Amino acid sequence: MNQPLGLHVRSTAQALPARVVPTAEAAALCGVAPEVAVKRTGVHERRWLSGDETALTLGAQAAREAVAAAGLDLAQIDTLLNASGSQLQPIPDGAALLARELGLRGAATYSLHGTCLSFLLALNHAALLIGAGQARHVLIISSEAGSPGLNVRQPESALLIGDGAAAVVVGPAEREGQGVHAMRVATYPEGADHTRIRGGGSLLTPVTRTPCRTTLPSTCTACRC
Repeated sequence: MNQPLGLHVRSTAQALPARVVPTAEAAALCGVAPEVAVKRTGVHERRWLSGDETALTLGAQAAREAVAAAGLDLAQIDTLLNASGSQLQPIPDGAALLARELGLRGAATYSLHGTCLSFLLALNHAALLIGAGQARHVLIISSEAGSPGLNVRQPESALLIGDGAAAVVVGPAEREGQGVHAMRVATYPEGADHTRIRGGGSLLTPVTRTPCRTTLPSTCTACRC
């Protein structure tokens, strides 16, 4: 058996929007009966952004609380990993925006984007950095804001998605056997077109005026192509 990648989770924290949205409210927007929505999803309530809340402010709030709970100062964080599936914007990288919001200067800051797997990839990456001696205290932030882009004509996703942020501070293992023991990721790309956000990159830019030429079936209602 291989030796684990030494890692110690020093602290965790979360930040949630103030607005609580019961499934009955979300179901009404989607034209689905509340009892059917609960049966399909198992979700009874979720949080949605309101007021001045953003994925950036929630991520920074969770990060501050996690750093404090770890008994550290922000100056002791040498790497910030943004592990968010719903990115703030294409550039500058979301990690740089989080660092600015926190007042964190001089640390390595970048994103590991693997959609729903982003946090697990970042945790494994942090273990590799610490094991290689390239980092000692790593701050991982996952901050999601899906509600602004919900399509209520697609209840399969609209009834599931909520907003919130979590942060974790990790450091070197404190005892033998503590850390990441195994990591395996497998990708089956034939399903890649089943979930797509086409805008915001080089495929469909803000100045694109031609159809997106999607490979999705004719039932797609995401654009007018």
